[in-house]
Amino acid sequence: MKGKTIDHLVADLYAGRISRRTFFKYALATGLSASSIAAILTSCRPSPTAAPTVAPTQPPAPTATPEIKLPDTLNVLLFSHDADIQQAKGPAFEAKYKIKPTFETVVADDHRDKIISAHRAGASSWDTLPLWATVVQEMAERGWLVDLTDYVEQTLLKKADDLVSGKALFQAAAFKGRIYAVPDKVGGPILMWNTELLQKRGLDPEKPKEWHKTKYSINEFVEWAKECTFEEGGVQYWGFADQWGEQVAGTFHQLIQMYGGDSFDMTKNEPYGEPIMNSEQGVAALQWMVDLLHTHKCIDPASLTYDWVFDFTPGYLGGRVAFIITWPFVTHVAQDPEQSAIVDKNAFAPNFAAETSATVEGTEYQAISSYAPHGPDAAWLWLEHMSSYDMMKLQGLQSGWAPIYKSLLNDPEITKAMFEGPVIAQSLEYPHQGYFTPDSTQWDEILRGEIHAALRQEKKPKEALDAAVEQIKAMRASSQ
Repeated sequence: MKGKTIDHLVADLYAGRISRRTFFKYALATGLSASSIAAILTSCRPSPTAAPTVAPTQPPAPTATPEIKLPDTLNVLLFSHDADIQQAKGPAFEAKYKIKPTFETVVADDHRDKIISAHRAGASSWDTLPLWATVVQEMAERGWLVDLTDYVEQTLLKKADDLVSGKALFQAAAFKGRIYAVPDKVGGPILMWNTELLQKRGLDPEKPKEWHKTKYSINEFVEWAKECTFEEGGVQYWGFADQWGEQVAGTFHQLIQMYGGDSFDMTKNEPYGEPIMNSEQGVAALQWMVDLLHTHKCIDPASLTYDWVFDFTPGYLGGRVAFIITWPFVTHVAQDPEQSAIVDKNAFAPNFAAETSATVEGTEYQAISSYAPHGPDAAWLWLEHMSSYDMMKLQGLQSGWAPIYKSLLNDPEITKAMFEGPVIAQSLEYPHQGYFTPDSTQWDEILRGEIHAALRQEKKPKEALDAAVEQIKAMRASSQ
């Protein structure tokens, strides 16, 4: 730490390179008083939601040139849930470019705060970053991501016909018409059902495979869910279970698209869109949820408390729930006898339909930090490598994370291991907008609160959605 100024120490603290205790120790050595240091620590404590007052100036996009001087190493941050397969791409990268990638992992739920806290200080210890779509928008707006448009157009978009959902695969990676991230896996929630439980109730377990092609099969789904809600031998069985806690807006987004509507009009007020979830289609979607809970009473009421996939899947994997809508990787969990009582009894297909079937965008991305310590050109080589056909084929063969190419999702060699691949590709042929904006975390909280008010029957669906639209507009007005 010798020679460090207080500004350097603050930057190191934000970037996570030193602890608060180490900061305090060396800040004392600069001559600051303990009270002054305490004031700095308090004022500099990163907020999980607050935006910086001044966004740093973004460097120009990398220029593709064969004469760039490549570094010896590259710092790659990865989500912990798929780190194994991403790291497996490292040896081929090192062999090709003579650059050794070093890997660090972060839990997905924590990545936003960790990455934003570091970048708020104007520094990054990582060259490339794993990002959820919501964070792509937020980081791009703040000037913390390298503009990758030219590189993507020269490489991936030349294969757009084979990309899952084509150029739309980049809809959540784009900000004001420019592309800031590259997808490393695709997917959206799909319908799954317990074939044995359906047969037990006299229902054809093959029929739900056609529901996504059948208008208003959503109504038949409700009748089947009601039939599968019963008590036997002191055990309660439910027709349906879902995650209607913190993730309830995701269910609503799927349903409103099924009814032919949108949560936001993304053609207006770019990049934020205009909230329109209080439309006729939005009211129909929310009314369906309210009716499922209070009129039909065929959804596990604990769904209101389930926040994530492993909250609500135990009942399904235990054979006590007939239907769920969840992420495709659960198809593999259902085949694991250590975790599942329904091995070989789990069927799956794209979601049922109202006007159409629909899901929501579940793509995850990798991007380049504007402060990449080894420069954007070398970082791009990693993004291009990890998203190449060869590396995506490796991903499809060795993991449960879906490649970004349709040809690979339907490749017989891959589907032996990744049997859900064709259904993933098929489900993303239907609407799958995620409505990602730089202020997604703020409006999602508002929408979630109003949906819950309707589900608790404190408000009518139209009243709740009107309130959500009004509050979102007010929130945006106050932040301008």
